[in-house]
Amino acid sequence: PNGSRLFFLDKEVTDDTDHLLALGNPERKGGGANLVFAEKEVASIAGRFSRPEVRIGAEATESALKQSDLLGRGVLHIAAHGRYDRKEPLKSALLLAPDGEDDGDLEMVEVFSLRMNPRLVVLSACESGIGTLDGGDEVQGMNRAFLYAGAGGVLASLWSVSDESTYLLMERFYRALEERPATEALRAAQLQVMETFPAPFHWGAFYLTGGALRR
Repeated sequence: PNGSRLFFLDKEVTDDTDHLLALGNPERKGGGANLVFAEKEVASIAGRFSRPEVRIGAEATESALKQSDLLGRGVLHIAAHGRYDRKEPLKSALLLAPDGEDDGDLEMVEVFSLRMNPRLVVLSACESGIGTLDGGDEVQGMNRAFLYAGAGGVLASLWSVSDESTYLLMERFYRALEERPATEALRAAQLQVMETFPAPFHWGAFYLTGGALRR
């Protein structure tokens, strides 16, 4: 997001390549758009890790994420709706499932307080990588918050994305990540998705911030 974030990239990230925590299609009060392909997405991704933890629907809660031990866990993947607040960026949120402890809105300001050191955080959600300039040079965005919390890299989106083509992109990305650094894996996935969905809307939203780590 800016030069000052380089200080936070010096944090030691885990060498783990086995553990995955994936949350998909959280169940929200009052319904909302059902992310059918988000469930397929996390199931497909989980099969590429030897020690996956997958939470779907009502189990994909904000409190489950906050209470999980995120230290030493290689990848955190969230496939959910996202909400970007242009007036108050710190209230932008990933919309997870609510329970008796949390309302389900994982706001940007809450991410700063998380303790983690994953190699990669993937925010498979709408507008998860948008930022707003604040104080002259500080870009307030979810990727900045996760880097501050300890992530080695963050994959996030710039606009409202398609459920189906995002599933395809993520499936191809994780397949390529087994053999390539994250930057190359993302490029390979985008080129493959482009063959099925030529419009940039379907493959161009996601970008990587932070370390270009091999899985």
